[in-house]
Amino acid sequence: AVTSPLIGTIRRPDPQFRTGGHVANGWYLADGPRVRCGDAGDAAINDLAPSVAALLGSPLADVDGRPIPALAGH
Repeated sequence: AVTSPLIGTIRRPDPQFRTGGHVANGWYLADGPRVRCGDAGDAAINDLAPSVAALLGSPLADVDGRPIPALAGH
């Protein structure tokens, strides 16, 4: 439920699937001179931003996730 002092409480049952067709297990594609071909292992969505930041040479501090070695050029 979501509660707001302006409109009150909105209750809705949880849908079986996430909106927008999102699913728990997903995949990504990447290409570039520093991207290695292969399996990314146990990468999670939280690992995407640290990976892109590492590719750009600007590592992120104090974030959830870690650079994906195959994507971050390691």
